[in-house]
Amino acid sequence: MAKQPIGRLGAIVIDVTDIDRASAFWSALMGQDFGASFEPNFRRAKLPIGVDLVLQEVPELKAGKNRVHLDIEVTNLSASLERVLAIGGRLVQRVDNTNGDPLVVCADPDGNEFCLTTG
Repeated sequence: MAKQPIGRLGAIVIDVTDIDRASAFWSALMGQDFGASFEPNFRRAKLPIGVDLVLQEVPELKAGKNRVHLDIEVTNLSASLERVLAIGGRLVQRVDNTNGDPLVVCADPDGNEFCLTTG
């Protein structure tokens, strides 16, 4: 039996230290433009899945491992990783899953981690 949700997911918010750099990076990664949001230190993009991706400029640097991350599905892992590196991201780790589907852990310029996966 399905449970009644408390609400619906409206946005995923990523803390960044440079809003312009982050907007350029995530726009290139997701293929979506980030426009002004409800305050000057926020930028918002409407994703085709009905959820907003919001960048929030904060003064503090990332500390520690992400407890939540995005999985970005791609068709060509190697080519997608090259594109991530070209737009300012970095490779964190290559992972060979037991199910045979490799994935790549990457980070944006602020160190926020996300995975590239083929499925």
